[in-house]
Amino acid sequence: MTPETYAQVSNLLIPTATVIYVLAMVSHAMEWALGRAGVAKTAVVQQEVLVASDGEQVTGGSAGSSATDDVDEAATRGTERIEAASRIGLLLTWLAFVLHLGGVVTRGLAAGRVPWGNMYEFSITASLAVAIVYLIFVQRYKLQYLGLGVTFVVAAVLGLAALALYLAASLYLFFMGWRAMKGHDSARGRAAAACYLALLAAYWIPGLTLASGYYSDLNLYFFFMLGLLLNSSVVSEGSGQRV
Repeated sequence: MTPETYAQVSNLLIPTATVIYVLAMVSHAMEWALGRAGVAKTAVVQQEVLVASDGEQVTGGSAGSSATDDVDEAATRGTERIEAASRIGLLLTWLAFVLHLGGVVTRGLAAGRVPWGNMYEFSITASLAVAIVYLIFVQRYKLQYLGLGVTFVVAAVLGLAALALYLAASLYLFFMGWRAMKGHDSARGRAAAACYLALLAAYWIPGLTLASGYYSDLNLYFFFMLGLLLNSSVVSEGSGQRV
């Protein structure tokens, strides 16, 4: 496989892992919700047991033992549901972790180095380390109750790294260039702003894959050229005053 193919595989695995982490988070949230609902229901049934026990002492009936059986049955059903939600969440976390690991490894193979050379790579690698520590703790100390927090953090980091930060940065850079092109009086400034916008658009054409690990060294040159063009577009010709 070529480095470009590794980069494409990584770009597919990371978003897929993010979606599965979100599903695991939902399952763990159900686990917590069922646990709280079970505690509330058990308290109500226990109160009914106390009332029934008092009635049994007065009438000599068997209402107290019947109510106790109801408590045990309700507790058993609640525990089974909680354990099922916990198992599903843990299985989904393992599946997401495998895909996450594959995405980080293929990113490293595409870049030819350890994948922590930029903020995106650092985010996916650091979140993988968090998932590894959590799964080790689950195997050794049975800390499944941490699943909700861990999956939320990992999914949030991957979601921000894979989409939100790139989208926000792209929009910000685009509006900077658009504002410079529309607000500049000189032909030189407008031309520089137009070149800036063209270079920014070319960076996101999938066929060029400048954002992939295979072309990671081009990222520095890309932002260097953007800086030069933007500086030329916002500085008035000959005056040195900014628009």
